[in-house]
Amino acid sequence: MRRAGRFLRLPAAERRLALEAVVTLTLVCALLKALPFARVMRLLGLREPGKASGGIDATVARAVRRAVARASRNLPFPAVCLPQAAAAAVMLRRRGLAAEVHFGVARRAGAIEAHAWSRSGEVTVSGGAERAAFAWIAVFRA
Repeated sequence: MRRAGRFLRLPAAERRLALEAVVTLTLVCALLKALPFARVMRLLGLREPGKASGGIDATVARAVRRAVARASRNLPFPAVCLPQAAAAAVMLRRRGLAAEVHFGVARRAGAIEAHAWSRSGEVTVSGGAERAAFAWIAVFRA
């Protein structure tokens, strides 16, 4: 009940964005479970070579960041860094904004760890806190 009350107190625009984030994250998670990674990236309109197309609007990028973070915390299944980064890129692209999904790796305690984060211009939209420890190895652009 508390979550519903907090959700209903959000401004209408934030509620719509949060609902879009829930749907997009759910779709991305399902696709990543069902299909090969490369195919999912193509279906989502993310490509490795080339330049990100679209404009840059830091205010909208930050709003998408809040919506994706809010949605990922409240889903009944884990939506880790890759689905969050891909969903944020899809949401940004729907708004005609440039989006990039970065992939990085780091060696920790003898094991290799991977991480994904998304950016729009200079704004880190998802996965920002952890990205400093990772060396990026690939970028997919929308």
